[in-house]
Amino acid sequence: MNAGMILSYNSRIAAARLIVYGATGIILIAALVINERSLEPDFFLDLTGAVILTFITGAFLSFVTRGARRHRKNLKALSQQRTILKQAFADLSASKKEAETLSLVARHSNDGITISDRNHKVFWVNDRFCEMTGFSTKEVLGCQKSVLLNAEFDSSAHEKKLANGEHFCAEMRCRTRLGDDIWIESTVVPVPDPEGEIDMIISTDRDVTDARHVAQQLSLARDRAEEAARAKSDFLATMSHEIRTPMNGVIGMTDLICETDLDPDQRLYAETIRDSGQALLRLINDILDLSKLDAGKMTTAPVTFDLHSALDKTTRLFCAQAQKKGV
Repeated sequence: MNAGMILSYNSRIAAARLIVYGATGIILIAALVINERSLEPDFFLDLTGAVILTFITGAFLSFVTRGARRHRKNLKALSQQRTILKQAFADLSASKKEAETLSLVARHSNDGITISDRNHKVFWVNDRFCEMTGFSTKEVLGCQKSVLLNAEFDSSAHEKKLANGEHFCAEMRCRTRLGDDIWIESTVVPVPDPEGEIDMIISTDRDVTDARHVAQQLSLARDRAEEAARAKSDFLATMSHEIRTPMNGVIGMTDLICETDLDPDQRLYAETIRDSGQALLRLINDILDLSKLDAGKMTTAPVTFDLHSALDKTTRLFCAQAQKKGV
């Protein structure tokens, strides 16, 4: 029994002791049988007592072993529970720290942040929203933001998106506590509960009044620039047409002069005038093409080109100046 008490703590030593004790009993009984003392009446009485004592010892050892096993199992379960509790405490501490960090970020954000229940009643608001709208925290809590700010937006479409669990971003015109109109860009995110129903609604609001004014000014400036560009194109087109009329007259009269009897020098001068007029007319046509290019109506057209003629005409234009300079 003493050996069985340490069976749960040192099984090899306890087993060795049990084997020695059991073998000793068997050897003693065998010695009695060999010495023919097994025929004595006391032998059966001692054998019966030994069997009963062995049974009691086995039952006791079995009880002790099961108790020790249960004790180890309970200790293991307790250790596991302690580990689980420790991990849960660590997770809870981390979640608490994360919540504090998020709360700090939300409280000092440059955007207004409100958290509402499923009925759109605000139960948390940061300082930036109060600064942006002029309302105090007490005035905002428990109220619907859209009603408080007299917001103008398509509520039915937004409610449909919230019911489907979708987030959305919308610009709406609101009114501050002092009665000033401001434009707010609001990003709304629904947060569902485990059953899929809306538990809370997080709204991030940004004042975009100045941005809208800048956008309107840029749009107005763009319209004015486009109008000025159109006016310039119209002016160039009109002036080009006005210049073409006398140029056609000059070229036509030069053609008539070239058809008369002229000496070589006069014909050269007349043809030079005609070529210069035609060059100026092509320049005017290029200005018209610029107007067409601005209007998106530019087209290409093939024309004949003679390099020798172009060089000859260019040389003829500068021949008089070159002679004066001795070139």
